[in-house]
Amino acid sequence: MTDISPSSQALLPLERALIPCSFYKNIDVQEEFGVSRFLIDRIAYLSRLLEKMSLEYVQDCMWVLFSEIKDSRNHSIRLEHRFQATSFIEAEKLYSKISSQLAGIELKIWLACWRVANDFHRSSFTCRLSKLMNVTYPETHSSFSTGDKITFFLHLRNLENTKFLFTTCYKTKKGKEMSQTIELPLLRLIAHAGRPGSMVPDQLTICLMNSDLDVGKMAYVGAAFKNRTLELHSDDTQLATWIQARKSQRKNESALQVDLEFLFTQGGLSRTALSNRRHAKKLLKNKLQRLQDKGVICSFPECLDEIVLLIVR
Repeated sequence: MTDISPSSQALLPLERALIPCSFYKNIDVQEEFGVSRFLIDRIAYLSRLLEKMSLEYVQDCMWVLFSEIKDSRNHSIRLEHRFQATSFIEAEKLYSKISSQLAGIELKIWLACWRVANDFHRSSFTCRLSKLMNVTYPETHSSFSTGDKITFFLHLRNLENTKFLFTTCYKTKKGKEMSQTIELPLLRLIAHAGRPGSMVPDQLTICLMNSDLDVGKMAYVGAAFKNRTLELHSDDTQLATWIQARKSQRKNESALQVDLEFLFTQGGLSRTALSNRRHAKKLLKNKLQRLQDKGVICSFPECLDEIVLLIVR
């Protein structure tokens, strides 16, 4: 495990934020970290949600990007990201940038937050910003500039402004139809501290789960993610995330059969596949090779057919 020491006590009560030992039941803590199955099962739909985003004005320069789909059990999953823009033209310009960041660098930062949470065995923790950056970029050995830190902190702010809304329908004992919506922010910045007047904090207190909310037994079941996932470039993060989320759902299966078009989507190669399918296959194979090198998958076929068999354990 990474040696990360808290610089101060987190502001949330310790007992409320503790991750139980059972969370690590299916996780090799020497090589892997865990992410809540309840959350990662929603994150697995990220690429599909980002493909169908709509833009809507809220009020006072506030806009929302949103998308909604049904999961395999016909439950509703809605993705929302709120941001500020002075006009519709500016909001449209930010549209694609926000989507690509959520699927790339910000998803990677979110996973890094879970990596740190595992070291603390807590779903909320306090650590230095530079430490979190080192976990996100484990192969960067030089120090981070002030500009790097400001950009990183803005990504954390964007994650704070992004949430999933998970809606289920049920009937009461009297037969009345009801629905329940659970709001799942990707993270909350509880507190941050730094030098007076500085644009970037030195330390942060981050909460990844609302421990007051009972979302069922899957909240504290851990999905295993390879530590080396964070060594991948952010462009490979969405594909690596989906594969490992799927592995956690199918613990007894050693292989995944995946539609080639779906892999193009997860790998951010859908547009390339439309214009040059052969080149898209080449780029996808390069991605899969990088995932194999980091231990995310064990192997993949030399020839990518319409159905691709990925050996995952």
